[in-house]
Amino acid sequence: MNNYDLVLFDMDGTIANTDAMIVETFHRLYNVYKPTVIRSDAELLYFSGPPIKETLKNEFPDYPLDEIFPAYRDISRGTYEDFIKEFPLVRDTIISFIKKGIKVGVITNKNSSNADLTLKIINLRDVIDYCLGSDDIPASKPDPRSAEMAMEHFNIKDKARVLYVGDNTIDYTFASNAGIDCALLTWGPRKFSSSTKPKYWVKDFEELSKVVTR
Repeated sequence: MNNYDLVLFDMDGTIANTDAMIVETFHRLYNVYKPTVIRSDAELLYFSGPPIKETLKNEFPDYPLDEIFPAYRDISRGTYEDFIKEFPLVRDTIISFIKKGIKVGVITNKNSSNADLTLKIINLRDVIDYCLGSDDIPASKPDPRSAEMAMEHFNIKDKARVLYVGDNTIDYTFASNAGIDCALLTWGPRKFSSSTKPKYWVKDFEELSKVVTR
């Protein structure tokens, strides 16, 4: 018997290696809107996870959101093909879950159009057919309602049978708010506070497979 009936994934940093894309996008954005400000790659990597509109408000307070957000979106879209990469074993692991009867979905703060393009680039569009982007849900993570939507879609009643897989603190907070278990991948550059206490720490998808299946 599997340990979970439904596994939900974050996207950036979890099933898609988007770190280089995020860094490149923000470097280009700063070059245009804050050319005197220099951010390190390490600083920019922490912009992966939180809702992008919140980050843009904090980083570019002198520009209205209806100007800076479209600029970010246009610059970001132009970096996808060159900078987004696949992570090892993600496709094979997800396919193995599905073959064992486990439902799989994605919940991301990326908008649905960019999420769909990302799935295509990392060769998962034919495998994952349920993906909630920021424009599909009432509020972005860590608001828990998208987890409830996913459970309803897959007709999963027991929260103890649902696992959310992410790579940063906002994913842990989201899972906690939703009352579901969380597994955090440690393969990225992000550091975690002592208050971040997921049920599982996993270093890669091979370890994740052992958590999900028996």
